[in-house]
Amino acid sequence: VRNSSMRIRRWLTDFCYPAQVKRVNFNAWMFTAAMPRIALAAIFSIMAGLAVFALWQTMTASDQVDKERASVAINAMVLSHVQRLEIYTAEQAISDDIAEALYGQKGIAPSVIEYLSEQSLGDDHDIAFAFDGAMQQKFAVASGAVEETNFAQKFTTEIEQLRAQITETADCVGAVVWTQTGPRMLTVARVRPVTEGQLGQIAKSNPAYIAMSKPLSAETVAHIGKSLGIDNITVTAADKTTPSLESAALAQQAGKQAIFVHWQPAQPGRLALRRSLPPILAVLLGGVALVILISHMIGKLLSAALRDTLSHLPNRRSLELRIAHETSKSATAELALIDLDGFKRINDNHGHQIGDQTIKYIANLLISHSPPNATVSRLGGDEFAIFVAGSDNKTSLAHAIETFQKALSKPVSVGDVQFHLSATAGIASVGRSKNNSVQELLVKCDRALGVAKAIKRGKFVVYDAVLAREFDEQAELAKQVASALDAGLLDVHFQPLACADTGHIIAAEALLRWDERAGIKAGPEQVVAAAEAHGLGMQLTLDVMRQACTHASRWPDVIIAVNITPTQFLDPELANAIVSILSETKLSKDRLELEVTESIAIADESVFQQQFERLHALGIGLALDDFGSGYASIGFLRRFPFTKLKIDKSLVDESLVSAGCRDMLIACVAAARALSIKTVAEGIETDRHRDITRAAGCDLLQGYYIAKPLRHCAFEVFLNGPENKAVKHCG
Repeated sequence: VRNSSMRIRRWLTDFCYPAQVKRVNFNAWMFTAAMPRIALAAIFSIMAGLAVFALWQTMTASDQVDKERASVAINAMVLSHVQRLEIYTAEQAISDDIAEALYGQKGIAPSVIEYLSEQSLGDDHDIAFAFDGAMQQKFAVASGAVEETNFAQKFTTEIEQLRAQITETADCVGAVVWTQTGPRMLTVARVRPVTEGQLGQIAKSNPAYIAMSKPLSAETVAHIGKSLGIDNITVTAADKTTPSLESAALAQQAGKQAIFVHWQPAQPGRLALRRSLPPILAVLLGGVALVILISHMIGKLLSAALRDTLSHLPNRRSLELRIAHETSKSATAELALIDLDGFKRINDNHGHQIGDQTIKYIANLLISHSPPNATVSRLGGDEFAIFVAGSDNKTSLAHAIETFQKALSKPVSVGDVQFHLSATAGIASVGRSKNNSVQELLVKCDRALGVAKAIKRGKFVVYDAVLAREFDEQAELAKQVASALDAGLLDVHFQPLACADTGHIIAAEALLRWDERAGIKAGPEQVVAAAEAHGLGMQLTLDVMRQACTHASRWPDVIIAVNITPTQFLDPELANAIVSILSETKLSKDRLELEVTESIAIADESVFQQQFERLHALGIGLALDDFGSGYASIGFLRRFPFTKLKIDKSLVDESLVSAGCRDMLIACVAAARALSIKTVAEGIETDRHRDITRAAGCDLLQGYYIAKPLRHCAFEVFLNGPENKAVKHCG
């Protein structure tokens, strides 16, 4: 029995792993390999329970879909009634008589009142009233008679909400509102004369409005239910009347009081379940016959779950099992994480078939350059790993990575395609200790890879004591930033942006600074990097933005620019946070501008586009910083119309000594101007900087020549003082 068990174990090893990988944690599938027949009952019970759960979920989902469809249908029918009243109101609003009554000098003609009174006796409406832009009611009729009630004040909230939706293309809007007598349809339309003239000019500059209302009666609601085949439809101000009814908020509504529609659910899921119960039971009974086959297939499925199907290497889960198995024995271990540089370009340029063949090529190349006892794994995409356990040679894995990178430096030929690739790696190790963990080794290795990507693409970085100390220092710096945030010791300075032609200060960039009591010795870039790495980046940026907006609220017409990292820019909560700060500081949206670095061009374009459009729709200005440092293209600017383009200081400096760079500067400005984007020249420090950027056509100048970053009090003095350097030299 013992010999048979060993043979089965050896066969499973050969079956589940390639020849170069023999070390593995067998606990992952020992239960399957030695599964007794008695486990069949347990498997069947689990399957039956899952089936019942799935059926219940399907029934619930079906009932939910029916609820959603019923809600959409009811709302659509209610909307159709509102739209009928909108059409009628819009017809009455386009009238010379009513326009003369509201805009003319003759006053309200009796014929107008008489006409609207007669109409209010029909089916279209029972209340009509007119009011001006200041919500002063001009006249009102109700049920065939002149009405003294001030409906404009009675429906003030509702009218304001509807009036805000009126545009040049939508002169009339409507909704359902809640009153003491129940739900009513209310429409508001802008009054316009049929013929243009003086009345037409008044209507554009100081419009007046006519509103009409009609009850959403029980008969109307019952008719809607009958036409849709839905029982017991009611409209109330309560979310739920009885547990047996479904409810949903009415889509087309206005006012402070929420309105809900209720109906008797059809529950098609439960009905379908009752009718399908016999065949379902038959299927469950038939499932017993499949349990034996499933138990046979589980072993093969487990082997596939621990192996990458494309490269046939162990996958991430298999690697984690291997690391856990080796580190549990207090063995030394080394791990290298490898990331291919430019692999996405291969997929984009040559297709995924060539990309797949490239992955196989890299897998074989890694195997051939790895130590004999190493585990080569593919973690996903273009990420690989090499794991070595029990080795006393600390440089063996580093040497293997170095030889692999040298081999990869030669052109790669896949099929008929030849291209260049490079690989960046991070290496980490753990010594003999019972406290070793999978997470510890992966974190160290990932940190080393991150550093390599930032400073040594195409090379490798070993996580050593120096790197560990740098990460510890960054963590300590993050603690200081957190303390400074809590104590309010972070400050904001403002660097002016001057008009290149007139020298007037029209904007300022908010820059992070701090009080000496904060104890921070690092520069702003290091502070931001530490905050970003430890989850404080967004909090830090929002604190800077809040301070900047607070000070800017006292500086009329000055646009405030706040720097934001690409990670923060793509945060889905950014827009809501900005709206909250603007509301808190009372700063108008058009006076806030976000500056994002040019490296955002390599971000996920679909996510970037969604955020860009969301902020653009809010009216927030968006500036692209560091343009000319190598990431963004003219095509990128065409797709995303930034408010400003900030030309990198390096390009401005090189334009002083290089005609080619000067031509590039001129071309950048011309391209931005063609796209209606204002340009800002950064790093203006001398007369020559000023002259060459003005000659190139830059709109704004920024740099020490204009002014250094100033505290808010000094900035106010600079903004209003006659000694303003920008005015004196640029005006």
